[in-house]
Amino acid sequence: MATGIKRHKYFIHPSSQLKYIEMAVLPALILSLFCIYFLIKNGEIFLTKVRTQLSIEVSYFNDTIEHLNQENYPPETVNKMEVLKKRLSNLQYDLEREYFGTLKLWAETKIVLFLFLGIAIFLVGFIALLFSHRIAGPIYRLRKLAETLAEGKDIPPVKFRNYDEFKEVAAAFEKLRNSLKSKGMLK
Repeated sequence: MATGIKRHKYFIHPSSQLKYIEMAVLPALILSLFCIYFLIKNGEIFLTKVRTQLSIEVSYFNDTIEHLNQENYPPETVNKMEVLKKRLSNLQYDLEREYFGTLKLWAETKIVLFLFLGIAIFLVGFIALLFSHRIAGPIYRLRKLAETLAEGKDIPPVKFRNYDEFKEVAAAFEKLRNSLKSKGMLK
């Protein structure tokens, strides 16, 4: 096919092209799912570890305050401990609120990861289709040219696009066409 001519049919030989696309998409899909799985698992482990650590720290302070409340301190000290207890309770509430906000953000991030994965797999499949066309297109054209030559009919000069594969086979076809034409075997 001449360099300036564009093909408009991208599924020239669907069974082989779909296998080619599958060979490109499947490893990308498996690798992506593997990476996303470990990213999600590590994120959840990290969030659980942070929450556990914060709970331990808050619990330690609560236990200390409760222990101090059992002692007989002057009213001024008891009031300060009550203020400290209230601040600790507020801090615990704020930490819980931040933690659940982080969980919500983490859930949104997982959704974005899977959307990105879907888009990436689609793009890999589309690119594989384009590259498979560089193989399937020339093979399809060579088959049609061979059928025409088998009928004893002349064919136009055999040229492929710059980015097509099997240019050496096109050159051999052109050599065959010229040989048959010079022997008067083509109409």
